[in-house]
Amino acid sequence: MSELTHVELVWIRKRIENRIRFGRIAEQHVIDRQRRVVSFMAGSIFAFVRSSANDYGTVVSRIDILRAVAPGERYATVPYVRPDAADERAFAERCRDDRHHFRFIVSPEDAAKLHSLRTFTRELMADAERDLGTRLDWVAVDHWNTDNPHVHVLIRGRADDGKDLVISRDYISRGVRHRAAERVTLELGPRSEHEIRSALAACRTDVFCRAAAEGFRRSTLTLEA
Repeated sequence: MSELTHVELVWIRKRIENRIRFGRIAEQHVIDRQRRVVSFMAGSIFAFVRSSANDYGTVVSRIDILRAVAPGERYATVPYVRPDAADERAFAERCRDDRHHFRFIVSPEDAAKLHSLRTFTRELMADAERDLGTRLDWVAVDHWNTDNPHVHVLIRGRADDGKDLVISRDYISRGVRHRAAERVTLELGPRSEHEIRSALAACRTDVFCRAAAEGFRRSTLTLEA
């Protein structure tokens, strides 16, 4: 995708604290009250501090001095750090013995209006990790050569504990769609009543499509409140 390396900063009171000690941040995106993602250009040097604790105090505290990689470069994996310069061969090697994998397309209706479809996809995958309760090993490629910009996502069939990753058909078909709808609404604002009525009219014969359109209405009301 791009030449950025992304670092997820998590803060959970008295449990987890990730922070940047030094380094020039190129981009920054807030996911929710406890998480944000900061990004570094290829070649940038930064210090990443990770601390975790239990009821008895600090368990792990370490600092890594890292360099953001460029496409094609080899790199070591570090928790919470994800280069966009994904090594497709390395990913394929990791997937070689997996029993299965998951594929889907991220194609927001208003993709062209989003600040960054790549950032949108990263944040959507972070939502999926939270929903599924596991880190996901994934790669993606964005396509802008059609009328509808979209991203193809491939997820490895292993959870972060090494066991087979299980994702229900319902989550793939509707759960991800719902999360994507929430993300679009958060960035672009609530849909107008006219837009919602048009979406419902176009979905009269499709139960799932109609449910999604009505979901935009509920999301709109919630955000306005």
